[in-house]
Amino acid sequence: MMAGGTSAAKEATDEVKAMCEALKNETQEKAQAAGWNGLFPEFTAHSFSTQVVAGTNYFVKVKVGDGKFCHVRIHQPLPHTGAPPSVHSVQVDKGESDALEYF
Repeated sequence: MMAGGTSAAKEATDEVKAMCEALKNETQEKAQAAGWNGLFPEFTAHSFSTQVVAGTNYFVKVKVGDGKFCHVRIHQPLPHTGAPPSVHSVQVDKGESDALEYF
């Protein structure tokens, strides 16, 4: 990984799965606010990559049902801030074979 770049994608860990599950509603709201008209019948983290910034950006591929996926960018601030992770942005209508890339 180059400095400031994203790591290689890897299988979702229990920590990433729990973080995604906690942010399901926020993710769905962001997607709908951007014009997507749907619901996530499933929301299971599949794989992820990270980028270290002032905290950590997680780029997560999430299975949302019916063989469909979305990509979620989650920002986890540095621990000393006490701030919780939040959804930065969402890309919907992704497939399992779509590569996780910076967005």
